[in-house]
Amino acid sequence: MFQRNEEVWKDFYDSNFSDREKADYGREDGITGYGWVARYTLHFLDAYLKHDVAAMAYLKKTSAENGAPRHFLSVAYRAASGVAPSFNAFRAEIGRQGFDHAGDILGAMQKGRSDFKLEEDAVNSWSEALQDANHLPEALILLKLNVQMHSDSSGVYANLGEAYQKSGQTQLAIDNYKTSLEKDPDNEGAKRKLAELQGRASAAH
Repeated sequence: MFQRNEEVWKDFYDSNFSDREKADYGREDGITGYGWVARYTLHFLDAYLKHDVAAMAYLKKTSAENGAPRHFLSVAYRAASGVAPSFNAFRAEIGRQGFDHAGDILGAMQKGRSDFKLEEDAVNSWSEALQDANHLPEALILLKLNVQMHSDSSGVYANLGEAYQKSGQTQLAIDNYKTSLEKDPDNEGAKRKLAELQGRASAAH
């Protein structure tokens, strides 16, 4: 990497490059090596992000079969073992499989890591964006998962209650606001919204 940077290359010469040179590899070797790493990186991304069959076949070949110089590059191929658990991976799988499979996707990610949880704030932000875009059913799916993962949080119940309120499911909204206050009696937002809903219910009777 350093050998591709003109400023670093100049500094190496000024401070005696031979002190930092690896074995007898020179700049030309460094550039060639970087080129091969970049080539394999590109094929890896094409294979796994674009599902390019030719790129996958390339990864499975030996470096010699792909034309790399002798004694220059060693490659070991290991097949993927499922989606690595992360918020971004979860979102990507939702995009591929749909919100109806959200629970299954999360469950699959937790098989390898039972302690894996999506970040509470990240799920809340995503659900808010969905609600703003009039995708309330999808937002409710995410918020229900958030409650499962962060059952000690007052905020997740308050957010779920608000979504139920928007969807017209008043009793479910009231129930979740009450649970939110059980977790944190000082949650002023939940207090206010619960009082508002209970006041409407009393007025209706």
